[in-house]
Amino acid sequence: MKYDVIVVGGGSAGTAAALAASRSGARTLLIERQAILGGTSTYSGVNCWEPVCGADGFAQEFYHQLKQIPSACGIYKMARHRYFRTGPDAAFPGCEQRLDAHLRYEDTLKTNWNYQSRNPPERWNGIIFEAAAWDQTARRLLQASGNCSIANGNSITACQVENRRIKKLTLESGETCQGGIYVDASGALAALAGCSLLIGQEGREQFQEPDAPEKPTRKRNGASRIFRICPAEEETVQALPDDVPENCWWAPEFPLMVATEYPNGDWNCNMLPTMDGETASRLNEAEALLESRRRVQAYWHFLQMQWPEFRRFRLKMLFPGLGLRETHRVVCKYMLTENDILAQHWPCDSIAAADHTMDSHGGGIVRNTPGPYGIPYRCLLPVEIDNLLVAGRIAGFSSIAASSCRLSRTMMQLGYVAGLAAAQAALQHISPADVDTTSWYSVSHPG
Repeated sequence: MKYDVIVVGGGSAGTAAALAASRSGARTLLIERQAILGGTSTYSGVNCWEPVCGADGFAQEFYHQLKQIPSACGIYKMARHRYFRTGPDAAFPGCEQRLDAHLRYEDTLKTNWNYQSRNPPERWNGIIFEAAAWDQTARRLLQASGNCSIANGNSITACQVENRRIKKLTLESGETCQGGIYVDASGALAALAGCSLLIGQEGREQFQEPDAPEKPTRKRNGASRIFRICPAEEETVQALPDDVPENCWWAPEFPLMVATEYPNGDWNCNMLPTMDGETASRLNEAEALLESRRRVQAYWHFLQMQWPEFRRFRLKMLFPGLGLRETHRVVCKYMLTENDILAQHWPCDSIAAADHTMDSHGGGIVRNTPGPYGIPYRCLLPVEIDNLLVAGRIAGFSSIAASSCRLSRTMMQLGYVAGLAAAQAALQHISPADVDTTSWYSVSHPG
C-alpha cells in the first residue's frame, strides 16, 4: 500500500491532519488502533472543548458540521463553582457546567481569567458533544475529501528508517504501507523511528523555566477516568461493590470534579484527577483501567452519600479509555516553553494560538497565562527524521508548556496545519522543513 501521506493516530490532531492532507489532493491513509475516531475526546470520554482562543479555523468548521446532528452538542457556561461562586452557587463538589442555548461558538474562544481570583470568570464557556456524533462527523468529512482511507482497529508495530527518512510501516495486521510524508499524532511512530523523547518534568536547567523543578522528575499531568451519569427513576444510593472501600485510599481526600450537562440530560463527570500521571504510566493498561474503575465507584458512592442531589442520578457508564493529558513529547526544532508563554511570544512561524492556564492536575504547576501566545511550525518538526511531522500533545513542548497548550481544539489546529504541510511536501517532493507556511499564519492569530 503506497500513499502520499500516512497519519498515525486518529484523535483530534490526527483526524484533522488526515482531512487537511486529503483535501489538499494527497492520497492519505489514517491509522487508528481503536474502532472509534477521536482518541481521548471520544474513546476516553473527554467530550468537552474547554474555552481557548485561536480555535476559529478547522475546529469551528468541525463544530458547525457536528451541530447538524440532532442533540450532538451544546455550549455550556459555568453554573456552580466551589471556588468562584458564593452562596448556593458555590454548593457543588467542584464545578457544574450547564448548557445555554443563547451562546454562540464565538463565546467559547475567550478565556484569560485568574485562578487566584474569587470573582467569577469573565467568560468560561465551552462545548460538549456526543462521542458517536464526533466519530460520525469525522468520517463524513474524511469520506467527502475523496482521498482518505481509514485503517481502524490497527496499529503500527515497526517502521523502517533509512538516511533520516521513514521508508515503510508494518501494521499489527501484518500488512505494510509506504508513504512519502508521515504525520505522527499518537507518539508511537516517533518512538519507533528513534526520535528523542522527553518524559516527565524537565529540570530547571534544561529550559530555564522559572516554575520547573530544580531536578528532573517522572511526574506527568494527571489522568482522568470519565464517567457518565443519567437521571434515575427514583432516589437511591447505588450499592458499592464489596471489594471497593468507602474511603479514598489513593489521596488524603476525594478530589473535586467537573460535571457538564449533555443535550439529552445526562452528565459528563471528570474527577480531577482520577490518577496521577506517574501512577498511570507505571501501571499497564489493564491495571490502570481496573484501578481507575474502583476509584470511580468509590467516588460515586461518596457523592451520593455526601451530596443528596446525586441520589436522583445513577452511574450509567465509564468510558473505556483512561484520559491521558500527557505521555511523552518529541524533541523538535523548536521547543515551546513556559518562557514563551509568559512573554506572550509570537515566533515568525506561529501557526496556532493558545491561552489556557498552565495546569498539571496534581503534577505541580497551576499558573495563569498573561494572554495569548503563538505555537510555531517548528514544534511539529522532529530533529532526527526529515519526512515526519508530529502533531498533538506529543509535539515540541516542555512539560509545563504542554500543560497549557494541550487542549483538543488547539491540537486540531496543529493537526490541520501538519496535514497541509505534509500534503504540500509530498506532492512537491520536498521536506516538511522546506514548506512555505507564511500564508497560514494569519489564520490563528487573535483578531
